[in-house]
Parts: sequence; structure tokens; C-alpha cells
Amino acid sequence: MSQEWVDFDWELRLFFLPPRDWAPGASPPLRPEHFEYTAWENAENADAPQTFIKATAQAALASFGGDELAMASAHRQATAASQPLIAELFKHGAPVPMIRMDWMVKRRGPGQAQVVFGEYCEMGACCLKWQEGPPKIWRSALDLVLY
Repeated sequence: MSQEWVDFDWELRLFFLPPRDWAPGASPPLRPEHFEYTAWENAENADAPQTFIKATAQAALASFGGDELAMASAHRQATAASQPLIAELFKHGAPVPMIRMDWMVKRRGPGQAQVVFGEYCEMGACCLKWQEGPPKIWRSALDLVLY
């Protein structure tokens, strides 16, 4: 529902696989193992639903007018803002082997981007085009349980 109310160019999906011994506040901060871009394309017919697009990095950058600094800013902001949200998950029970965090991203000017938190997803979240994702995620789950 939040996507209906937020003005954004595309969505940045960050995939985190916290190591078994990771704890909130650890240094260095947790980095995404992978990221994906998604977007919505308007249909030619205004009454038709929008089409979900698994955008490439090049398409996401193109939607930013080729502004690499704004793209890098979006990634930095989303990764940094993910840290306290992931830490909050770890306060409430057992650690999770995989966390996908979705961020709605908008270019606001040269070198500037805005990120808005969309949602948490845990085990079983769609990996989109990340072919190595499911084996890595299941390995992370097994490591958490077995070691």
C-alpha cells in the first residue's frame, strides 16, 4: 500500500545474509550480499494495471538521467538506513538467515536521491533475477541451524 503514496522512480531491493556471529552494532556494518531493481510501467490503456519490471542496473541508472552520484547515494542511504531496522529484528527472537529490505528511490537533483523504506522480507522472499540467491540463502539457513 505504501507504494501508492510514495513518489519514486524505482525500488531498490537489498539482500542481507547476516553471519551467524553477527550482532547489531558490529563493525563493519552489515553489507548487502546482492541488490535488485524493480519498477512499475504504466500501461498504454489507463484502465489496465501497471506492469512489474525487473529492471537492470542500466535501466535504473537511465531513469536517473545517468546520474551515477545519485545512484550511489541511494545505495549508501538504503544500506545505512537498513542497519537499525535489521538490529530491531534481532531484538525480537532468534536471528534470521536472510533479510530482504525494499526501498523506494527517487532522484531529487544532481547527485541527490531520496530513499523511503518499503518492507522487510525474510526467508522465502522472491530473489527475482538473482540466480545464485536461493542456494546462498539456503546455505545461510543451514549454517545458522547446524553450526
